[in-house]
Amino acid sequence: MKDYKYKIKRLIRITIKNSLWVWMLAIFVQSSFPAITGGPPSFPHFDKVMHFLIYAILGGLTVLRFSGFYFPFILGSAFGLSDEIHQLFVPSRSFDLLDLAADIVGVIAGILVTRFIIRKINK
Repeated sequence: MKDYKYKIKRLIRITIKNSLWVWMLAIFVQSSFPAITGGPPSFPHFDKVMHFLIYAILGGLTVLRFSGFYFPFILGSAFGLSDEIHQLFVPSRSFDLLDLAADIVGVIAGILVTRFIIRKINK
């Protein structure tokens, strides 16, 4: 029974740690499609809020995969920059500094919230 619990915990740990790469792939694939125009956004700067939330999740997953603050911050921010550069080559998309700013602020928020939660759990 003890071996079974260990295997389940190990599987959960591996799944959480590798979900970062799946999330990064999902962001890359989604940003590879042309932008959708005229749709559901019901308030100004809806896209910036979405960038913030998507990259907050990325920041949280990054800190679960790699400990500390600086490496997850650099990795998440560099990925946001590479995604904006990637969009230069996608029809109807463009590089947007405000999107990049929302990405970076999202990464920071995700890292800080996840670290806070981890500290509360480990107390």
